[in-house]
Amino acid sequence: MKFPEFICLFEPYFKQKKSYRDFLIDFIDLVIDDEKIDENPFDVIDNSFARKIVKGESKFPFDKARFLIKTGNFNKIKFEDAIFEIPEQEKIKIVEELNRNGIQTTLKTFEQTVSELFYEIISDIASGKNQKKVSLNTNSGQKDLEQKYGLSLLQECNSLCPLPECSKPLYVKKDEEKQPYFQIIQINPQKPYDRLYNLLAVCPECAAKLNMQKNEHDILRLCEIKQRMQRNEEVSELAAEEKIEQDITALIEKITNAESARLSELNYSPVELKKKFLPSEHQLEDEIKPRVVKYFNFINELLKQKVEKENFNETKFRKAVKHIYENLETEEFEKTQIFEAISERFYNMSKNSHIACQILASYFVQS
Repeated sequence: MKFPEFICLFEPYFKQKKSYRDFLIDFIDLVIDDEKIDENPFDVIDNSFARKIVKGESKFPFDKARFLIKTGNFNKIKFEDAIFEIPEQEKIKIVEELNRNGIQTTLKTFEQTVSELFYEIISDIASGKNQKKVSLNTNSGQKDLEQKYGLSLLQECNSLCPLPECSKPLYVKKDEEKQPYFQIIQINPQKPYDRLYNLLAVCPECAAKLNMQKNEHDILRLCEIKQRMQRNEEVSELAAEEKIEQDITALIEKITNAESARLSELNYSPVELKKKFLPSEHQLEDEIKPRVVKYFNFINELLKQKVEKENFNETKFRKAVKHIYENLETEEFEKTQIFEAISERFYNMSKNSHIACQILASYFVQS
């Protein structure tokens, strides 16, 4: 995909009533690393030249591409944050257009795919040549891709060859242990060889057939297989999130309606809780500790009952809650903010008592 084709995908959302000059400047601003530079290489151009670049009538200037890439000024994360704000209906249109162009993505992978694609386009311009083609038949090429994408690709197809006529396991058993047995192939040889959206994990037999002879029909079929697996993955994740919300809601409802007679306080000070706070964080510790002492045993018993009576995976449930915490922690929030955010997340799931949500959040701080 060339730069004019790429930028036109975002024109309905970012251009609106702007001139082509302002549109191009603002669009490039989305990737410029503000901590490194305070200038935009397109500040000096006029509206006529900007229009020609956007419309593909003039090439994206080589020197400006080098400025963005060679000095490390291209900030992918900043660009992902900007396009995250695009309304979902607009994103759907862009996803569909990318898929039609052989670039496989979904709403879930949209931001990452698009930022990588943008960087790749500018890199190609800066290098002054086409994307370097690398054979996936070489051991070194396969090894690099397996290290980078192997686990994701195996999870995507549930470790089974995704070609419907095959479906062989992508592993062999050796000494009672499963060892990976697969190869990574390109979906479309005309697209970048080392992008997740253009790769599939298949069995070595299918890889040999496809690498020897791959026609347009094969490429279209592989694209459809990739899209189907990505849709299935999204559905599975949505179902898992829905199940977590149901479990959280059920727990909070029982906490809300808990009778005093069923609450047996801990007969010891919560040691784990003490380890998780600095002396300067004593106020949050003082807020959480009484709830842990009073409700810890009760919530433990609720979880035990769910394991015994329902189709409840406690390990998976705890990992999901921990994932909520880790996502907040990466934003470098203070612990008070994280605790409040988790409590609010529980409330948004259950629409029940704020106090009960804080009690459950306190339990997971300790546990």
